[in-house]
Amino acid sequence: MVVILLILLLAKYFWPKKDISQNIEPVKVEETLYSHILNGQLLAEQKATNDFFAFSVMIDNSYDIESQAGLNQASVVYEALAESNITRLLAVFSSDTKVEKIGPVRSARGYFLDLAQEYSGVFTHVGGSPQALVRIASYNFFNLDEMSANGDYFWRDEEYNEPHNVFISGENILTYAQKKEVPNLKTDFQAWNFVKASVFGTAKAQITVDFSSEHYQVDWHHDYDANVYQRWQDGVKKLTDQNATVRATNVIVQVAKHSLIDRERRAIDLKSGGKVLVFNKIGVQEGEWRFINGRTQFFDANNKPLELLAGTTWVEIVDDISQVKF
Repeated sequence: MVVILLILLLAKYFWPKKDISQNIEPVKVEETLYSHILNGQLLAEQKATNDFFAFSVMIDNSYDIESQAGLNQASVVYEALAESNITRLLAVFSSDTKVEKIGPVRSARGYFLDLAQEYSGVFTHVGGSPQALVRIASYNFFNLDEMSANGDYFWRDEEYNEPHNVFISGENILTYAQKKEVPNLKTDFQAWNFVKASVFGTAKAQITVDFSSEHYQVDWHHDYDANVYQRWQDGVKKLTDQNATVRATNVIVQVAKHSLIDRERRAIDLKSGGKVLVFNKIGVQEGEWRFINGRTQFFDANNKPLELLAGTTWVEIVDDISQVKF
């Protein structure tokens, strides 16, 4: 009997033990993903809309300037004709993005004020057209104008010819904003429809936007390795002051009615709606744009928001759909 008990005890000790952990299903922790409401970029933690403000800067696009600074750090860049056949840019930045140099900074036009007002925050420029300067005080942004008592926030780069030599930094704009107690982005700000697309179509290899003369014919060539569009103008690849290719994840062509105010200056109707094309890695999406509650939105034929991908978005504003080819 003693021998049997001894055998049982030894068997219990040496017998292979069943790993009960093998039968336990691992607990899946759902990762919560947050995205920036201005550009769709994924964030490590939620960034409420009151964590930052937007600032917009008028940027020179004369074909003969050496280079531009800050465009690749912008969340959104708008391009439209200013006077004659020359286009100008409005770059919109988030205050939580570090931008060491932005420019060349140029003068404002009335319809660019309308675009800047969608983001409130700070509007940065060097003077403006008579129409813009008369209207500017009625807008809901803070007015940072180099041709005023705020000129100390800007500097002139001797490597550029006047008047294409005025620059500013994101840090200087933040200093101005702190002094003026600029409020953060409103909590009811309507973000565009940034998606994490699981299925992609075929991105258009090239988009051509003909603003006027050959100097202002813009070509966007798709880089299939990086899944971005590279900007060309006047047949030349556009580079920043840091020798990086100017790029966009999304290129939007927005058709809006243009009309002449005088021999050179124009008005652009950014309220009445019209056709829109969205280009990105998903492919090309057609639809219409509408101005709803102070914000431009893009919809397809079924009234669903058009899909954008995270990154910089360029909006090319033209008078007629015939100005774009792809």
